[in-house]
Amino acid sequence: MPFPRKIKIDQDNSKGYTDLEFHELISLTGIEGYANFDTHVRFIEAYFYETDYDEVHIDIECKFFRLYRTVHLKALVIRNESFQVKESMCRTGIGTSVLLSQINHARQMGFKVIELTAQKAYINGQTSHVGHIVWAKLGFTMTEKSREDFSKLLIGTKYASSVTNIFDLITKDIEAENFWATNGKTWRGRYDLTANSENELIFYYYRSRKCRCMKERVN
Repeated sequence: MPFPRKIKIDQDNSKGYTDLEFHELISLTGIEGYANFDTHVRFIEAYFYETDYDEVHIDIECKFFRLYRTVHLKALVIRNESFQVKESMCRTGIGTSVLLSQINHARQMGFKVIELTAQKAYINGQTSHVGHIVWAKLGFTMTEKSREDFSKLLIGTKYASSVTNIFDLITKDIEAENFWATNGKTWRGRYDLTANSENELIFYYYRSRKCRCMKERVN
């Protein structure tokens, strides 16, 4: 069976295919949260396959990172497939800025949920992807299956009776965060775009705490 034909979306046909202008579609990736995206974008590709007009794929490469999203138009769900940042840009807040922009645009356009897989991966025995920590700090909560796996992992540890979710664990203290960094697994997460959702409150708390820490360092 031949692979379905890829149909590209651009400024001329985006409205007809998706009911969204091309810039609106692209804003759902969060790219506008990166201040220099206009000058640093190397390519943008948006497309769907002729077998599924409701699933739009968006691939964007910038100077310092690359991201890939799947936008489910009928379900009003965005899946963040990947976000790869060059090492020189890690810990600069770029992921926070991109996610915040994505949340704001997605909510304005009526989307309900952002989904992702919080990856933990290794290269040469060393942890190369710490998404299993980062995305929990940025407000994503585990799906039911991932929560079950999380609870099983804590059995027999000192956290089993005092911790009920991943955010509580990684913000408990540095020892608890290091425990998850070492022993944690890849998990599936979601961000409810409803105003004042649990996810929004976690994200707000993390950003507020990070700002306080930065001010303390300056002073």
